[in-house]
Amino acid sequence: MSFEFELPVLPHLGCFLKQKGDLKERFFACVYHLYENVDIIQAPPNLSLIQDLRKEDLERIISFAKENYDVIIFEIPPLSKREDLVHTALKNCDKKVVVITGLKVELERLKHINADIVISKNSVPEFFSDRFEVITFKSFYKILK
Repeated sequence: MSFEFELPVLPHLGCFLKQKGDLKERFFACVYHLYENVDIIQAPPNLSLIQDLRKEDLERIISFAKENYDVIIFEIPPLSKREDLVHTALKNCDKKVVVITGLKVELERLKHINADIVISKNSVPEFFSDRFEVITFKSFYKILK
């Protein structure tokens, strides 16, 4: 999502580890204000920047976010990279939104995730829309604004 929204490299989730202070100060050090009423904590450009982020840290971030926001969208790394963080994020979510490029090979992966909503970077392929609620990135932008 960072690429799609053309976000600057900083701030990102790794800033939580570097920031001193209480939970609130550390949380907002990670936040990028995108639009009115839309803030983003993006994944860092390199996962080594959050190698020291523990599952407990992410749970605290999620808990604080739930108290301060109506909707929380996680940008999470591929499952094999930080499985502990991915599972923590998925465990704490109400809906799973997955971004795809629209390739048929992605369909198998989506079946294992049990995605609720799929966002396609390109046009919405029929073989996805038969199985999932699919919207385009253009529609997603409109929802956020």
